[in-house]
Amino acid sequence: MNKQSTLKEISQYTGVPVSTVAAVLREDPKCFAGPKLRQKIMAAARKLNYRPNLIARSLRTGKSNTIGLILPNMRIPVMRENLEIIEDLVWQKGYRLFIGYTHMDTDREEALLVDFVNRYVDGIIMVSMQLEPYESYLQQLAEEKFPLVYISKNDIFDLASVYTDYFKGGHLVAEHVIALGHRKLAAFTADVDKSYTGSRTEGFITAASQAGLSVEFLAVKEKGSEQKETYKVFSNLESFVKRGYELAAGVLSKSDRPTAIFAGNDEIALGVVRAALQLGIKVPEELSVVGFDDSDTAIISPVALTSVRQDSGEISRMSVEILLDMIDKKLKKEDPPVIPHPVLIEPKLVVRDSTGPAIT
Repeated sequence: MNKQSTLKEISQYTGVPVSTVAAVLREDPKCFAGPKLRQKIMAAARKLNYRPNLIARSLRTGKSNTIGLILPNMRIPVMRENLEIIEDLVWQKGYRLFIGYTHMDTDREEALLVDFVNRYVDGIIMVSMQLEPYESYLQQLAEEKFPLVYISKNDIFDLASVYTDYFKGGHLVAEHVIALGHRKLAAFTADVDKSYTGSRTEGFITAASQAGLSVEFLAVKEKGSEQKETYKVFSNLESFVKRGYELAAGVLSKSDRPTAIFAGNDEIALGVVRAALQLGIKVPEELSVVGFDDSDTAIISPVALTSVRQDSGEISRMSVEILLDMIDKKLKKEDPPVIPHPVLIEPKLVVRDSTGPAIT
């Protein structure tokens, strides 16, 4: 491999002052070099094998033009949408993205968070399942005013958070099935081992209670299973389908079965639909089923699912906008922006073939 050149060597090769060479190569917007001069400098940099020392630059300027994105995995459709939109948005603003996947492992999640901070990223956007295991480190980052935006429900720290108004989403589902005349309701939830305050499940149960109805409430997580392993298992969407199927097979075999089931996500709902059809129960004529996320699963289901749509575009846009504002304020040594906590994004109920009037 050829020896890497320096700014001084490029300056000598092109006859252009070092300051101008440096400004062009770091894409300084205040540099007024014309297109021909820029092409000349860039061509020389390629020929002489110039590579900028990004770590040295970030230490000098306090800015690395990189952002960390931490996601559970790419199996969940909403995560893929977030990734694509966020990557495009930050690219347009001149940033590059470092991506890490936790696979629902809190130890790995904390390690990624520490690693990104140590790599001098300007800020981090993260989607997390749990915060408690490493809350002391997050508290430290919050006190240091490190730019971090959380795309998940967060009841622990005063972190900037952007996520779907899950409570309203669940409320919309209950209003929909109740309006269709359903009175025997069930909810299959993935809100495992934690208070579901503000969740899609609470929204559903609250709306049902307001209508004078009770809800048969079943957790997707099996009793007695260890929490950390459960999160790993359900990072596989097939596990959600299987569990939805198992729960529905038990509930729908009863003589006094529900006429409407709200599933915590589209994959659980798909399992419910499959169980119902195998038991000879027609959807939606005898059973209405509603999912959450409005993912591709909602369309490929044997009966197209009514589902709650999360606005990934708006969630991603708001997360990037807030993070870049935080980064800008930190660079200017100004107080962090005052951010409403949390920023809730409106969900939308998308009605398809899996819901219909209750049998009277």
